[in-house]
Amino acid sequence: MVLGCHSQNKLSAELLEINFIGEFSSEHWIEIDGIRLIHQSNFERDSLMLAPFFPEIDQPLPTTIQHFRSYTNHEAVNERKIPKGRVAESFFTRMSLAYRLENGKRKRAYAFEGNVAEMSMGKLRFYRTDGRTMTIRTSKNYPALIKNLNNREPMATGERN
Repeated sequence: MVLGCHSQNKLSAELLEINFIGEFSSEHWIEIDGIRLIHQSNFERDSLMLAPFFPEIDQPLPTTIQHFRSYTNHEAVNERKIPKGRVAESFFTRMSLAYRLENGKRKRAYAFEGNVAEMSMGKLRFYRTDGRTMTIRTSKNYPALIKNLNNREPMATGERN
């Protein structure tokens, strides 16, 4: 689904596939049903701070280049490249922890299809457990292929200006 050039890119889907294909920077984000996941170059530190999942707080995902301080020299910042499968795994973890309240009880909000081999290559398929349609938005030039598997229509990611 491609929207007009002055609107934000949005897609609605009951069954969604995301294939993380590019390099992620701290300018990238993806939002599922109002839960915004922002890519961060200091993901390891920030993900520990947000151990419990709070949907109202922006959640971190890793960038493909991670920055971390050296233990031998606290002033030095080192870099390491992480695979796209790690991005998919972090996305899976964040969305797996999302819940909704139903009659005062917490229920999982999302369920996943597929297998570990697909996730290690950066591909995920998921849906809402209540059967409702999801709404997906992304930042400009988000490096992923996003498909509504109900009609196999790919989403051109990113906000349009």
